[in-house]
Amino acid sequence: MYWNDKNVVVTGGSGFIGHHLVPLLLKAGANVTVTARSTIDADLGVKHLLWDMGDIENCKWAFQDADVVFNLAAVVGGQKDTMGWQARHFLANVQTQCAPAIAAFELGVPTFVQVSSVSAYAPEYSTRAVEENADLGNPVYGYGFAKRMGEQTIRWLCEKRRWQGVIVRMTNMYGEHDHYGASAHAIPQLIRKFAESENRTVVLYGNGQGTRDFLHAEDGARGMMAAAEWGDCGRLYNIGTGLEVTIRDVAEKIRTLADSSSDIEFSDPTAVVDMRRCTVSYRAFHELGWGHTIGLDEGLRRAVKWYMDNMKGKIDE
Repeated sequence: MYWNDKNVVVTGGSGFIGHHLVPLLLKAGANVTVTARSTIDADLGVKHLLWDMGDIENCKWAFQDADVVFNLAAVVGGQKDTMGWQARHFLANVQTQCAPAIAAFELGVPTFVQVSSVSAYAPEYSTRAVEENADLGNPVYGYGFAKRMGEQTIRWLCEKRRWQGVIVRMTNMYGEHDHYGASAHAIPQLIRKFAESENRTVVLYGNGQGTRDFLHAEDGARGMMAAAEWGDCGRLYNIGTGLEVTIRDVAEKIRTLADSSSDIEFSDPTAVVDMRRCTVSYRAFHELGWGHTIGLDEGLRRAVKWYMDNMKGKIDE
């Protein structure tokens, strides 16, 4: 088995995505170390290093014995939060995208997976996002520009020598263990609002007509692992479902699952920014043998149940 006894480092691995990737790696037989900037989650049951992965020397220390590194390190937030702090989001993220890649390359770590985002696509190429358009136009957010810089770093390194540096552009992921605070992404924010609404009107950002390609984080983690095992040097792979759904439709599904009777209002009926996103993942399907297995209805059911069982009444705005 590919993963058996591999030494794997997951940067930013105590966060949302790490809670899905780390258990899969452990189940596959890997020895896992997680790095985090400020939060250690003992529930993951693995070695933790409290290091800032925006520093190359810190990264080299953390990666000394690694066979594979997954770079999940990032500073994230919802759309409204990200737009309010563009420059800061760019600076914080460009460091955590580039430093780990350079450190892994210089140390000779055999495999490095740069976990990027569909936010790196320009809006005019997001409706049916394909890898051939990955560098065309400009992303909306500083976060997307930083992700592009991380991708380009991988390409530059692969030009120096052939190296298993692989890029995955992840679509909008959701699932259990997400972040549910005021800066949360769309689905965790919807889950929190309907679960805690007590049937009061729920006001949502935007106009509800924007669309996204939502992927359960467990499927996303499997895509990352497939890229590590089968991906090619400097190659970029979209990881998504290819299914487009409106925010309004998702809100209505979550309202039902949360057993809420709340009315839904949208804060900006004229919003036009970043309206449509959907990812074409043929390359991942054909070259990595990956495809999503968890449908939106089942994924939302799991996510809402997890929130109700673990988080209801515990989140401050």
